[in-house]
Amino acid sequence: MIEGPAFTEAAYLSPFRTDELMPDITVNVMLTETITPEEKIRDCVGWVTVEDNHFLIDSKDHQIIAKTIYNAHDQIQVFFDKDHLECYGSTFLIRILRLPSLLLKRNEVFLHSSFIEKDGEAILFTAKCQTGKSTQAALWEKHRGAYIVNGDRALIRKENGVWLACGSPYCGTSKICHNRTLPIRAIVILSKAKENMVRRAGVSEAFSSMLEGCSFDTSCMSEVDTVTRIAVDLITSVPFYTLACTPDVQAVDELEKVL
Repeated sequence: MIEGPAFTEAAYLSPFRTDELMPDITVNVMLTETITPEEKIRDCVGWVTVEDNHFLIDSKDHQIIAKTIYNAHDQIQVFFDKDHLECYGSTFLIRILRLPSLLLKRNEVFLHSSFIEKDGEAILFTAKCQTGKSTQAALWEKHRGAYIVNGDRALIRKENGVWLACGSPYCGTSKICHNRTLPIRAIVILSKAKENMVRRAGVSEAFSSMLEGCSFDTSCMSEVDTVTRIAVDLITSVPFYTLACTPDVQAVDELEKVL
């Protein structure tokens, strides 16, 4: 729940609105004349974290646009500089709240992946950038009637012993994001190739892919430990495959044989 001045809400947030009266996280946004600078960030720009406080510094004048303080019991305070109101909006709030870190405390992790629904289950395509995640998702949509839930990330969590993929407002440049939660059928690690080949991923391959694809602060040992624990549990419960693929329907055919 966000309490504070009204802001322009991006269209991609509307599917995630809820009437829940007992929010898990409460954000209080307060406008202020100035935000006291800290020596450690005096010459920084962009997003900076100092002692669990999160700052946004303007690249032009090096003024602090906002400061976020994370209190106990999931209470968050955001102090926003009145002179930078043109920056205030839903995109800003989503970024400065550091949702990946907040959700990791609940044992939920974002995986950089294209997330599709097929026959009531989730298939996640993960890989490094420009490897073909969106292409494979689009091929499944075109040739198998799959539904693309999110073009950029899936939120992964475990509920009653079942690993689930959840939609989120993080959708990257794809602009595809829907609010659906589905049991995970498989996670597919992609690589480009001239011929298609599918095989079950080894433990080390799956683990490495998870660490590369998950959103977390590598300098924070508690987050590293949480992601490591989630990855180990997930790998032992959900099938991981490697798919060396071409950007055509033959890749769909080969993967479908093992699913």
